[in-house]
Amino acid sequence: MVLLSAAALAGHVSLFLVAAHLAGVTAPAFRLVPLLILALLAMSVPVNVGGWGPREAVTALAFGAAGLGSRTGLTVSVVYGLLALVAALPGAVVLLARAARAFTRGPRPGGADRGPRPTRA
Repeated sequence: MVLLSAAALAGHVSLFLVAAHLAGVTAPAFRLVPLLILALLAMSVPVNVGGWGPREAVTALAFGAAGLGSRTGLTVSVVYGLLALVAALPGAVVLLARAARAFTRGPRPGGADRGPRPTRA
């Protein structure tokens, strides 16, 4: 379990580093990683949708405090959010396709009291 958590954290940090590179940040990774960890912690606050809001505020503050510029921090955070959104789109397409297929099938003959539909392998 710890290995999976470490792998997920590495994936998020890597995506943040890619976002920083795309935003034009030239600071080395060892200087950026602590700032990005703070942003990830802010994303976990359960008062947002998809991390939007607290992530931008903390990233702008952290980048400003580190001398990299608040505007740069905000840009990196927005680029990260957009990259994460694009990465999640294939899953959304699958969910929508399944919902559309279930909707077009209509109700099962015999009513809903017959139990769940068998799944196909």
